[in-house]
Amino acid sequence: MPLGITVSLLILFFSVIIWLVSFILQYKKVAKTCINLFIVSLISLITVFIISSIGLNLTKKRANVIIERLIDYKRIENHYPESLNELIPKYFKSIPEPSIGYSESFIYELDDCETDSSKGFICKEFQLLYTGQLETEAKYTSSTNKWEYDD
Repeated sequence: MPLGITVSLLILFFSVIIWLVSFILQYKKVAKTCINLFIVSLISLITVFIISSIGLNLTKKRANVIIERLIDYKRIENHYPESLNELIPKYFKSIPEPSIGYSESFIYELDDCETDSSKGFICKEFQLLYTGQLETEAKYTSSTNKWEYDD
């Protein structure tokens, strides 16, 4: 679990516990402070979820652009590239990276490969992967044209 979410949840939990104890013992100043702490923690937790959602959408968009360029490459070359770096400079100035909080780079793997004496190493399928927050893995497979998510 990301650190921001963990800290916010802990602060929420302890502020509720302290508020309950102070309410029972009639410590009004402590109870008011706990309510304020609870509100701030709740706002920070919501903010972390919003930022995570924006990062996820950005990562998906970047991955889909890579997939489009890989399909374009295959349409022209009749096979997928051996690495994403072969898309530079014709398709990208540099390979897009996942958003902050996700894996450092997209992982590109080739499938259904064979060696052709005239064309060299040729692969008919690929997978594009990234690791998300909470260690969730997202994998796109060209043979199915679908994303799969491993929780």
